[in-house]
Amino acid sequence: MNKILGIIIALSFPGCCQSENMIQLQTSKPTDGIRIVWDQGTIQQLAPQAGRSLAYAGYPRLRRLRSGTLMVVYEAEGNAELIQSGDNGKTWSAPTVIMNHVNYTNPKGESTVINISNPELIQLQNGDLVFACNYRPAKEGIAPYSIVIKRSKDLGKTWLKEQKLYDAQPRFKDGCWEPAMLQLPDGELQVYFSNEAPYIYSDEQEICLLSSRDNGETWDKNPKTVSFRAGRRDGMPVPLLVDDEIIVSIEDNKTEQFKPYIVRKKLADNWSVPVLANSSNREYALKDEINNSIYAGAPYMIRIPSGEVILSYQTTKNRTSDWEKSTMEVAIGDRTGRYFDRITQPFDVPLEREAKWNSLAVLDEHTIVALSSTNFRTNSVGVSMILGHIIYGNIYRNPVIQRSTPDPTIIHANDGVFYLYATEDIRNMPVYRSTDLVRWTFVGTAFTEETRPTFEPQGGLWAPDINYISGQYVLYYSMSVWGGEWTCGVGVATADKPEGPFTDRGMLFRSNTIGVQNSIDQNYVEDNGKKYLFWGSFHGIFGIELTADGLTVKPGSEKRQVAGTAYEGTYIHKRGKYYYLFASTGSCCEGLSSTYATVVGRSENLWGPYVDKQGRPMMDNNHEIVIHKNEAFVGTGHDSEIVQDKAGNDWIFYHGYSVANTTGRSLLMDKIIWIDDWPSVAGDSPSVEAEAPVF
Repeated sequence: MNKILGIIIALSFPGCCQSENMIQLQTSKPTDGIRIVWDQGTIQQLAPQAGRSLAYAGYPRLRRLRSGTLMVVYEAEGNAELIQSGDNGKTWSAPTVIMNHVNYTNPKGESTVINISNPELIQLQNGDLVFACNYRPAKEGIAPYSIVIKRSKDLGKTWLKEQKLYDAQPRFKDGCWEPAMLQLPDGELQVYFSNEAPYIYSDEQEICLLSSRDNGETWDKNPKTVSFRAGRRDGMPVPLLVDDEIIVSIEDNKTEQFKPYIVRKKLADNWSVPVLANSSNREYALKDEINNSIYAGAPYMIRIPSGEVILSYQTTKNRTSDWEKSTMEVAIGDRTGRYFDRITQPFDVPLEREAKWNSLAVLDEHTIVALSSTNFRTNSVGVSMILGHIIYGNIYRNPVIQRSTPDPTIIHANDGVFYLYATEDIRNMPVYRSTDLVRWTFVGTAFTEETRPTFEPQGGLWAPDINYISGQYVLYYSMSVWGGEWTCGVGVATADKPEGPFTDRGMLFRSNTIGVQNSIDQNYVEDNGKKYLFWGSFHGIFGIELTADGLTVKPGSEKRQVAGTAYEGTYIHKRGKYYYLFASTGSCCEGLSSTYATVVGRSENLWGPYVDKQGRPMMDNNHEIVIHKNEAFVGTGHDSEIVQDKAGNDWIFYHGYSVANTTGRSLLMDKIIWIDDWPSVAGDSPSVEAEAPVF
C-alpha cells in the first residue's frame, strides 16, 4: 500500500520560506532500503522570476559545476535561458540568454522563426561547458529541424558560435529532437537524440548518437543508431554511465501508450550494433507493469552517491486520459538501473493542471532535486523545483564507490565533512566528500593540468596521503611511471580547503636520492611532537623525520627501516599503548588474479620492532592478515586511515576488485573489530552488506 502521509516537522532546509521553519514533507509508507521524502517547503519557482511574465518556460535541466555553482537551463518563449546559484539553490541570478530564437529565410525567400527547444548542459572533464538544443522552426517546410551545440570556456560568461551537428527534415513528422549528452571516461563526448528523419514514409523514430573525441570541437558526420523498434517510436533519450555499462532511458510505445524503458550496452561495446525490439538489452523499467492504456513517457535518470539509479517520468496514472495533463513521478531502482519501484510524486498537481518535461539532479549525498514544467500553482507553465531528501536504511553495501578508487586516504575536515582522495584513475587525483562514510560525492580533482606536479614528467599521481598540519591541508603523493623504481618519488602539496585547489610544493625525495628502491606509498605520522614520513614498496618500509611544517625532510635526519620486503601501502595507527603498522602484500593490479591482502603488526614503539601475534618480526615478513579475498571481492588492500563514527566505531577503507564488476579497484569499507588489542574485520574479508556507520 502506497499511502501518502503528510508529516509536519520542525526542520530548516534551503529554500524554506514558511513561518517558524514548519515544513510539510510528503513521503510514501516506509519501505526496506532507500526512499525519498519530498520537502514541500522547499518548492521554488525558478522561471519566470518575480516581477516577470512569460507565456511559457519549461524543459529545465540542472547541473552542479565542479566549483559548486548550480546552473539551470530552460526554454523561455522560444529562447534558451540560464540561471545560476552560488548558495546551493537558496537564491538565483537573473536569467541570461544562451541562444535567442532566430529569423530564417530560405533560398526561396520563405521565412520562419526558429525556436530553441530541449536545452541541455554538461561540464566536460576539461572544465568547458557544452550546451545542446533542438532547432524547431515555427512553420513547416522552410527550415530543417536540427541538433545544435554551443561551448563556453569561461563557465558560461561567454559562449562560442553555435555548431549545427545534424539536420533532419523541415517537417514536424520527420524531425529530430531531445538532445542529451554523456562524456565517457576516455573523453569521448556523445550527444543522443530522437530522430525521425530516416523514416519519412512512416511514423517511426529511433535513438541516435553523434560523438566528438576533442571536447566538442569536431563531430562524427553520420549518426549511429542506438535503439529502434520497427513500427514504433523510441524517444526522449537520457544516457547514464553505470559502472561498465552505458544505460539510456527512453520512452517506448510498444503497446498503446508510451512507457519508460532502459536500453543498455557495455561501455567497451559502445553501441556497435543497435538495440532492437526483442533485444535482451531492452528492458521495461518499472518493477510492476502498469496498464497499457496509461501514458508514462519522457523518462529521465540520475545516479545517487550510494549507487542506486533514480528514474522520473510523466504519467496519466490515476488522472484523466489526457497526456497533456500528466504529472511527474519518481521511482527508485537498483545499482544497475533495474526494478524501479517506491514511486512518489514530487508535486501535488490538480487533475486540470500539469507537471511535464521533468528532470532530476543530485544536490548532495542526501538530497536530490526534481524540476518540472508546471502550472500547478500558477496560470501559465513555468519552471519549478523541489528538494527530495534521501532516507537511507541502516545497511550499507560494498563497494561504497564503484568507480575505480585505488589507494584511498581520508580526512575528517574542519567543516565536519569527510574527504577522500585516491590514485588518479581519474586524472589529476579525484576528491570525494561524504557526511556519513557511505554516500560519496565526487567534487573534483586535487590538481589541474596547469597545477599538476611535474618532477616525473610522464608519471602518474599515486597513493595520496592527506593530513592537516599547521593550519593547512597537506597532501603527500607518489609520482611514478610503471616500473620506474629508481626515478619515482614522493612530493607534497598544500591547500587552504580540503577540496583544494592544491598547490604543489615539489618533491621530497626520489628513490635514487634517498637510497630506497621504489620509494612510493608514503604515510605521515606525528608522534611526541615530531613529524615523520614512512614509505616503501617491496624493498623495505622506511621512515624519516620531517621539518616542523611537514614540507621537507629535516636536515641531517637518517632513514630507518621498520618492516621487510613483503610490504607496501603502509599506514601506522596509534591505539592505546600500541602502534599498528598496516600494510599490503601480494599483487595489487591484476584484476581477478590479484593477490593483494591487508596485513598488520604491532609495537609499543613507533620505530618497532613490529611483530605478529607470535612475536615474530615484520622485518622478517611476519604479520597477521586483516582482510583477504572472498567470493565477492579480490585484491583487497592499500588501506586508508582509520576513522570513527559518532558511536566510536572504527572504520577502515581499502580497494578491491568486485568479482561481479571488474571495471577497476573499487572503494570498500569495513568496521574494525578489536580483539585482545588486535584489529580484524568480520570474516577477515570484505562485507557485501553490513550495518552502516552511526551519524
